[in-house]
Amino acid sequence: MSNISTTIDFSKFVEAKNGNVFTTSLLVAKAFGRLHKDVLRSVSLLDCTPAFTERNFALSEYADVTGRKLPAYEMTKDGFIFLVMKFAGKKAAAIQEGYINAFNSMAEQLGKSAQTIVEDIIGTAGVNVLNNVIHQKALRLPAEKQRSFACTIKSRLRGRFNVARVEQIPSQELADACNFIAAYALEGEYLEKLADGGSITLSESEASHLYSLMSHFFYLHELNAKHRIATIGQKLGSKPLLIMGERISEAGWAFQQLDKRRDELYKIRTKLGVKGGYAELLKDRLFNDYSKGFAV
Repeated sequence: MSNISTTIDFSKFVEAKNGNVFTTSLLVAKAFGRLHKDVLRSVSLLDCTPAFTERNFALSEYADVTGRKLPAYEMTKDGFIFLVMKFAGKKAAAIQEGYINAFNSMAEQLGKSAQTIVEDIIGTAGVNVLNNVIHQKALRLPAEKQRSFACTIKSRLRGRFNVARVEQIPSQELADACNFIAAYALEGEYLEKLADGGSITLSESEASHLYSLMSHFFYLHELNAKHRIATIGQKLGSKPLLIMGERISEAGWAFQQLDKRRDELYKIRTKLGVKGGYAELLKDRLFNDYSKGFAV
């Protein structure tokens, strides 16, 4: 057998977070010499149950050299084994062995197995509480959209609390998690119009103020895309910065929907004798479709 498992330091290919050992699709691609997009495709085509996927794969993101946010996966040891079991050849087998040894070594250093549940996380009981809140929130949606919403909100919870699985949310954050679900905006993403089917009318002054808010958000989103506020917050251990960066990213979808009325709102704004804002900035750049590149 090749000595690759001894020449590669596989401890660099596994990480620990909140007492859990995991690897990422980026690291798997690097270890096996594959394109990351091919690894993502392999994950998407896995023939495993939704419950197994929920426990062992968590959708995340990373920034490339241009600062674009692109999708990636975090995976447990079980998820990793399920993914790579079809990778063939002696070299692949050696890499798998080295990876598994690294998982076990990291788990041993943590003083626990890679199966995690400790008193300081919400565990199964907390997940049941969140499921009830999600169910109540989803009742506003058509039946065919409720399951999709449940999957999406759990993905957002993992990102919001920086955990690989929902049950790993810190126990002291359970109330915040419930509030996050309750406050999640369904309009725009799941509901195309107001829940009662009606409409609203804005005065010219209100439309002008809406445009002003959109301009401020546009500048914040550009700042976030350039400096990745959430990443800075995580490195500095600053929860306010982390939350700020996440909220700016999450609000991108709502901005995109409102931005479709940009020209209309800007005309109202100029009619009132007020100029400025992001419409003029985009016009100056000769790139009026800039908002389509927003990551949400």
